[in-house]
Amino acid sequence: MEKRELSQSETDGGFRKRTLSVHSLLVGSSWFVRNLPRLVEATYANRVDDRLREKILLTVSAANECRYCARVHGSVASVVGIDDETIDRILDSNVEAAVSEAEQPALLFALHYAETDGDPAPNVREAMEAAYDPATAADIVAFTRAMHVANLLGNTVDAGVSAVERRIDRALRHARTRCPI
Repeated sequence: MEKRELSQSETDGGFRKRTLSVHSLLVGSSWFVRNLPRLVEATYANRVDDRLREKILLTVSAANECRYCARVHGSVASVVGIDDETIDRILDSNVEAAVSEAEQPALLFALHYAETDGDPAPNVREAMEAAYDPATAADIVAFTRAMHVANLLGNTVDAGVSAVERRIDRALRHARTRCPI
């Protein structure tokens, strides 16, 4: 995976996953609300079958290391008939070994989209768009972007929980030094 710069909180022992800033939360939430009808339409149009959709969602979740989405979509992937070995390969970001050649452009796009924080190289997007009809390619982009925002939201929640846990731990350590039992 591509290396990314760490924020100050990450370099001093804090949370180490990509999260949403206040600005990106507003932008992502606004995008999600505006595009909800498009996502519903993409889901019910069945241009992207359930198995490929779940593979896309797992790929993005793996790249963003969102434990909530990876767990949920790993379970859904099993329900729609994706075997455990394929799920594990996708969660290891080994998409080329996990899927058929026909599915690779979608998953490589999804992986690159997540790794670049929603800014994929034009050639990666063009390769995906060349592999599918325009409506299917648009559905793949919609699913990828929605999962990316959901993953970052999940990671943001995790970062908050992690920060509270660190503060409690520091307070307990401080209390133990002041009041040894």
